[in-house]
Amino acid sequence: MENKISYLRLLLEFGQEPLWWYDSDSDVIDVGLIPEWEEDIELNDIMYQLSDAYDALFINTKHEFAYVGFKTDEQKLSFLKLADLFATKVYEKNAGKYKIVNDLKLSDWHSSICDNR
Repeated sequence: MENKISYLRLLLEFGQEPLWWYDSDSDVIDVGLIPEWEEDIELNDIMYQLSDAYDALFINTKHEFAYVGFKTDEQKLSFLKLADLFATKVYEKNAGKYKIVNDLKLSDWHSSICDNR
């Protein structure tokens, strides 16, 4: 039996797309665009740009995994704008169909200063 989507979650995790889908038991069904949105090229592009930008904040080698953060305030601002754009597009596309849990926590990113100053 196929799991039915109960809600969507906006969440940044290394190596994952920032849109997670859950069933009614709060088990993850999958990540990425839900099947009915897969044809939305703009949303897909924004999602992968955000995922790539988030992953770029880390060192991930055979010997090390570490957060390195933003190199400049401009890089951080660009990231925040992209994350906000993605969230806005998801809410617009959803149009109230699914509950959305927004765990992007952009206010936490806004409050911290540039990481590598």
